Amino acid sequence: MLNSISIKTRYNLLIVDDHPLTCTGYKLLLENKSQENGSKTYKTDTAFNFKEAVNKTLKKNTIPYDIVILDIQMPAYEEEKIFSGEDLGLRLKKQNPKIKLMVITNLSNNHKLYNIFKNLNPEAILIKSDIDEHIFIKAIENVINNKTFYSFKFNDLIRKQFTTNYTLDTVDREILYFLSIGIKTKDLPNKVYLSISGIEKRKRILRAYFNIDATSDLELLIAAKEKGFL
Repeated sequence: MLNSISIKTRYNLLIVDDHPLTCTGYKLLLENKSQENGSKTYKTDTAFNFKEAVNKTLKKNTIPYDIVILDIQMPAYEEEKIFSGEDLGLRLKKQNPKIKLMVITNLSNNHKLYNIFKNLNPEAILIKSDIDEHIFIKAIENVINNKTFYSFKFNDLIRKQFTTNYTLDTVDREILYFLSIGIKTKDLPNKVYLSISGIEKRKRILRAYFNIDATSDLELLIAAKEKGFL
């Protein structure tokens, strides 16, 4: 007698985006797709900030989401050291390696996108200006079928060659964030748990990565913002 095979037909998704209209649009697309295709249904939830997202994903007795759709640039949640969607995605992957991540972003800087690609390795990366409802649904279907999906503009950007293999990690992003809100370098060891010399070394590496000669924090922050890291 053949063993019966359980085929998953219901998928729980969380949309993390601080634009309610964007979330509503994604939800409607998924609800319409569920109605068209009776064999698969999508149960969609939303989080409009990182605190809400943490409470819905990283705390005890939370819904086991199959896919989390992440925006990257949202206000930080300092208490949990989440300064971007990338940080949240890394936490989600650490807690549940089987969770699937889709990044949908307005970013178009190849340095930042490459950093997300290398650090987070999401199942899908879509540039908002590059997608319509058909591409969005195709990306969802690829992801649930254990395939990757990258939108055209991302593929085009990622083909560009990089002069360094260095990618920014969580500590780098913390340093940039705290400098951007006015924390002085001398006070950073209380925030990022590195010595002053360790922080200065990180800043030198960041300046080299951003290809700037100036030693001021302001120039470093300007370059980081221009490349989408702030």
